[in-house]
Amino acid sequence: MEMARYLASEPQGSAQRIWVKFQRMHPNRSVGGWRAHYTDKKGLIDGIARQLKAQDVLPLSPRVRFPVRMSGGLHCSLRRGMLVH
Repeated sequence: MEMARYLASEPQGSAQRIWVKFQRMHPNRSVGGWRAHYTDKKGLIDGIARQLKAQDVLPLSPRVRFPVRMSGGLHCSLRRGMLVH
């Protein structure tokens, strides 16, 4: 969720700078770890980022809740920065 919100804000700079900045905000993984996580979950993260941009809820308040449609007909909601099924 945090990665989708970050990417939806359209960060500026080279790909490496974008990942370094994200890693500094979330130091629980290395830059390469975050890049690999994005590669593994690209469809999900990009889908959430598109929803955030389309609904113009950036920055997302922890209390905001709205429906998210995901591929395959899965319906989820975003609450407190987490996907809720």
